[in-house]
Amino acid sequence: MSEHKCQTYGEQFDSALKCETPEEAEHWMEDEVQHCVENHGKTVEEAVSIIKSNIGYMAGYYDDATAQKIHALFGAVHPIFGTSTYHKDMSTEQHLEMGKNAAKKDAP
Repeated sequence: MSEHKCQTYGEQFDSALKCETPEEAEHWMEDEVQHCVENHGKTVEEAVSIIKSNIGYMAGYYDDATAQKIHALFGAVHPIFGTSTYHKDMSTEQHLEMGKNAAKKDAP
């Protein structure tokens, strides 16, 4: 078992961004999945989905190049916008509407 400290979403994203090659990204993902499975009772499939969703979401706070890097290395996309090209393909108004619609779906 690798030593893995609990991280905030920001710390997790920053550590993902340090990956420069597909091999580094694969090793990073394996460590994150193992931690999620062992410490949060998730299946491997659930862990992969959660991690990709988290880093895809965090990429939304960054520029297009960062979103593209996260997509290329991890296959992660923004969970609301659904693509890695939303910076180019959608307006700010579209982002806002999609966010509002997603919030309505999750509201009790």
